[in-house]
Amino acid sequence: MKKWISFDLDGTLMQNPFRNSVFPEIKQLLEENGYDSTVIMNDVFQKHEENLIKGEHYLAYEWDNIFQHTFQKHHINFKVNIEELVLKYSVIPKVYLLENNIIYILEQLIERGYSLAVITNGMYKYQFPVMKALGLDNLFEAIITPQETRYRKPHSIMGEKLIKNGKIYAHVGDKIDHDIVFANRVNAFPVYINRELPEEFLNDSPILRAKKVKYEKRHTKKYLEKLPSDIDLNAISSKEFYSEGIISSISELLDLDKEFELKIKGS
Repeated sequence: MKKWISFDLDGTLMQNPFRNSVFPEIKQLLEENGYDSTVIMNDVFQKHEENLIKGEHYLAYEWDNIFQHTFQKHHINFKVNIEELVLKYSVIPKVYLLENNIIYILEQLIERGYSLAVITNGMYKYQFPVMKALGLDNLFEAIITPQETRYRKPHSIMGEKLIKNGKIYAHVGDKIDHDIVFANRVNAFPVYINRELPEEFLNDSPILRAKKVKYEKRHTKKYLEKLPSDIDLNAISSKEFYSEGIISSISELLDLDKEFELKIKGS
């Protein structure tokens, strides 16, 4: 039985090229051809949100399909290939690891007997080229995406493949509504990474930070803000929002593996 630790990618381990390279190139192309790039890109993101609200999780992250739909709506007579653009920009420094020691920390977790997996809401065809460029591809035994499951986090089905041959000891991510809710739903240790923690938190342990967030309303409000429109708050219990460990760096995971073991033994 494998001891899984699963990770989100974007905002947790790496920066993809969409925001800083792929979307800007498309905007420039639109403007060069006389189109209002702001209107069109707003329609692109609106279509993304509509797909989420309708429960079409796979289509919500299929950017090639979304751009094709939007371009047809605006009678734009050329095409863009998002997959090709991602490949084009999957080079350093267009893509990068969010911390210099990430690969070392992941290798240390493997040495301690854990199997590593990616559980991401991004499509495989957009994520894997970035992972490969950054040297992450050989560290993970499984890469789970909506392309495979037709669902997205926080749906527990995203963890089914891992649970079939092991247990998910922990899931690490930077989004409350995606990663922390998902971790709680599959009974894994939820680890929230926030590299912009207030200074007053930095001297605390990851466990104490989580306790402070849970019981101090002023931090709780900030912690839960900006949830996306497709998340049904009435369907999520309050306890699903809370992590059991809050880290400011991936390196702090090495201080939590005993907590992961305790979580599994108590489940």
